[in-house]
Amino acid sequence: MLRANRRLLKRGGKLAFLTIEVAGDLGKRDRRRAAAAGPPAIATRSTYPSLLRSAGLADIDRIDVTADYRVTAAAWMNARNAHAQAFADEFGADELRERNAEGERRLSAIDDGLLKRFLYVAHRR
Repeated sequence: MLRANRRLLKRGGKLAFLTIEVAGDLGKRDRRRAAAAGPPAIATRSTYPSLLRSAGLADIDRIDVTADYRVTAAAWMNARNAHAQAFADEFGADELRERNAEGERRLSAIDDGLLKRFLYVAHRR
């Protein structure tokens, strides 16, 4: 995917994307907890800077936007709770409970430093 994006860029062009990552240097238990709290495709074998370099991109910036991610995750929880009845009517009470449990796991993992969100910007030379 990164190589395909690189081919679309003109020389000097930029590729930017946001991603959620498991924090580095975690033990097995915390790594499993982070993976369970994050999105489905959170586990990668390589780091994003390594993947970007191998795709032929350079001048990689990695900007930590975890604080904003936490604000957004909390806003989703608050909105879902503010409209709980409408959500339950549309999707069912079980789905509401599962989404709220997932949101609590995610917030807890962010607060405990297990999940991070980064903005990556890389350039095609």
